[in-house]
Amino acid sequence: MEKKEKNSVFYYKKTKAEKLYNQGNYEMAFRLYLELAGTEDPAVLFMVGNMYHYGQGTEVNFQQARVYYEMAIERKDLRARCYLALMYYKGEGVERDPLTAKRLLDANSEIDIHSLDD
Repeated sequence: MEKKEKNSVFYYKKTKAEKLYNQGNYEMAFRLYLELAGTEDPAVLFMVGNMYHYGQGTEVNFQQARVYYEMAIERKDLRARCYLALMYYKGEGVERDPLTAKRLLDANSEIDIHSLDD
């Protein structure tokens, strides 16, 4: 499959997953997002982490949520950093650590938003 076709399929599936999520069909949305996670798209990785975090379409799994949030953070997803900070602040699947939570949030404020377009 050519790159253009792959991109079209990716965006079709991502849009479908977003629509399913917004309709409350979390199980189907989760399956699609999980299928798309191999593309390493930061928004997809964030959504998989978020759905594991809150048990939407799957069981709550804080360890998996953290893994996907960390992958999204590596790809510059600011939301993932906020949600991982929340996990540290509340001690969800990690030892409660408000200082790590603060460092994660502070790191967001230091990011040059223009660099996110790279």
